[in-house]
Amino acid sequence: MLRPACAALICLATVSGLPACGDDTTAAECGPSTVEQVDPRLYHLLPDTPAPSYLTDPPTSGPHISGLRMTGVQTRTLTGIEQVSTLELNIVIVQYGSRVPAEDRSRLEALAGDDITVAPSGRDDDKVIATGWMTKMTCVGASPDAITEFVSDYRKTSAAPGPGN
Repeated sequence: MLRPACAALICLATVSGLPACGDDTTAAECGPSTVEQVDPRLYHLLPDTPAPSYLTDPPTSGPHISGLRMTGVQTRTLTGIEQVSTLELNIVIVQYGSRVPAEDRSRLEALAGDDITVAPSGRDDDKVIATGWMTKMTCVGASPDAITEFVSDYRKTSAAPGPGN
C-alpha cells in the first residue's frame, strides 16, 4: 500500500522522470563537457609501436595510428593508441568502470554503433567517461540521456581533425 505522500509523488515522478517513492536507483551525476588540452604530438604511429604516454586520462588527442577504428561494443579496455585513433575519426568513446552495474552497462551498450564505441575503462570505479576529440564528460554512474546529449553537442561543435589528419 502506498503512503499518501507517495501517491501524489508518483505522478510527478512519472511526468518529470524522477525516481518514484521507494525506488532506490540514483540518477547519475555528470559534470560539464570540457575541452581538453591538445597534445602537440599529433603524429601518426606505425602498427606495433610501443605505447606512448598521453597528456590526459583517458586520452583525447595525441599520437595515433591513421585509420585504426574501434566501433560498437568492445569487451576489453582500449589502449591509448586505439582510443586516440578512433577519436580522430570523429567517433565518440564511452567507457565505464568495473563498479558500474551490469544493467547500466547494458543501457550504455545500447548506444553503441558506427559512431559510438562503448568499452570498459579498466578502472575500479563507478565512473562513465565519454570522450570525443579533445572533449570529455565524466559521470558518476550511467546516464544514457546525458551521453546522448554529449554526443549531440559534440557533433554540433566537433573539433575532430578528420580522417587522415
